[in-house]
Amino acid sequence: MEPRTARRLLTVLGAAAVIAACAPPGAPELATLRAYLSAEPATLNFITENDGNTMQLAGLVADTLVDFGRDLAPVPRLATAWEISPDSRTVTFHLHPGVRWHDGQPLTSDDVAFSLEKVLDPASLAAGKRSVFETVETWETPDPLTFRATRREPDARLVTSWETLPILPRHVFAGRDFVSAPEHRAPIGTGPWRFQSWEAGRRIVLEANPEYFGGPPDIARLEFRPLPEAATRLSAFLAGELDLTSLRPLDRERLSATGEQGRILVQDVLFVWYIAWNQDGSNPFFGDSRVRRAMTMALDRAGFVERVLGGTGRVATSFVHPAMAAFDPDLVPWAYDPEAAARLLDAAGWRDLDGDGVREHGGRRFAFTLILPAGNQEMDRLAVLFQEGLRGIGVEMALRTLEYNVYRGQRDDRQFEAMAGGWNLDPDPDCYDFWHSSQRGRDGINYPGFANAEVDRLCEAGRRSVDPAERITLYRRVQRILHEEQPATFIAYRASIVGLSRRLQGVEPHVLGIWNWYPGPLRWRLESPAGSG
Repeated sequence: MEPRTARRLLTVLGAAAVIAACAPPGAPELATLRAYLSAEPATLNFITENDGNTMQLAGLVADTLVDFGRDLAPVPRLATAWEISPDSRTVTFHLHPGVRWHDGQPLTSDDVAFSLEKVLDPASLAAGKRSVFETVETWETPDPLTFRATRREPDARLVTSWETLPILPRHVFAGRDFVSAPEHRAPIGTGPWRFQSWEAGRRIVLEANPEYFGGPPDIARLEFRPLPEAATRLSAFLAGELDLTSLRPLDRERLSATGEQGRILVQDVLFVWYIAWNQDGSNPFFGDSRVRRAMTMALDRAGFVERVLGGTGRVATSFVHPAMAAFDPDLVPWAYDPEAAARLLDAAGWRDLDGDGVREHGGRRFAFTLILPAGNQEMDRLAVLFQEGLRGIGVEMALRTLEYNVYRGQRDDRQFEAMAGGWNLDPDPDCYDFWHSSQRGRDGINYPGFANAEVDRLCEAGRRSVDPAERITLYRRVQRILHEEQPATFIAYRASIVGLSRRLQGVEPHVLGIWNWYPGPLRWRLESPAGSG
């Protein structure tokens, strides 16, 4: 992105102030984009947290060395350029000169070193991030604008792995306990927007950084409201209180019928819904792959896509999205087949011996609980659909809907028998985080606790290989193993349906979502409603 001048920024902000001043009472301030979060973050620690809401804010307040651009190729952010060693083990980044933290201190390569130190520190609990960097052996800062990292083996993600790590300032956290530092309630970054305020339960506000090295954003203020309920978001959008919102298929129909409040953007995104079956031995149900496959075959996933998602999705076969080169087109989803599911349960020893309608094995009834996060009505409807399907084959499933931070705590601590969730997928098909057995602990995101020696080997080989064709072969083999083992039921790849106010312009669809690519939101602008001023 080409830098813009400070003079242009003053012109934009000055014009926004004039328009806001002459707008009718109650009209939204032109310079403020009003958005939402599906849940209020517990903290804005961009190293330890990996949930979608926190990382969305991280991409606005902080910067990474590189990011994904329009075509999913790595593009510069804090790094202006990089070199890779012939053995694909060392990457050298050259930082953009003149970058300053929001408190005015200069960014240096030592801040990159600090961020790497923290993600590698076991005390940081950096779930989902540490495994990406655990093969880094050494790093150095030859000068304030150069950072070099060397891994113990070749790595296909030598550059793109740094897209996952927001860079944080060493000077802010010096001498502090990093995880509990109060600065995570008011983070300091180098990004295009600066943190302004956080009113718990009400809003998080960011303001434009006029000194952003890539040129200041056109939108002067971002206001995020935690709105976990889809119906509440829709009402706020229709009332003109939000400039953008996610939409359910039924919301899309309602918005299309009114035709006045905004525009609709539909885009396939790298996302999959799933149900994880806990295989850590804490329950007697899901250690047998026949049982897990029966669970998948008892769920009418095609019916869910058609009736609940309105056809804006596709039955999933794996953790790899069809838009990715490593997707295996030869995998056929397990069909909805309750009779075949019942036979699998019989073969696994789960039978209804006492005629009460519920199977049992070893004196234990097949009755378990599925946890799911509050606020997702599609997931709620899926759970009810699944509950009915399981009842028909002699399995009881209770539903427990939890506030997101409670849900996340039980998920991370593996305190569940089954859990429903969604994965935002990375453009790289690396599967180590999801399926390597080393990631079964609290620091990892192998939530099902799946362990398979061949999958471990393939995950490791996929990271080491720098040959794209070889990696595709390796990851397709992983997909086939998971298809047979069903450590999780992959439900659906879904499309993103977004409602945009008519004053919000410049938003482009993207497979990573409208917020999560670069420059993305920096290109957005707010225009005066017709007739105001």
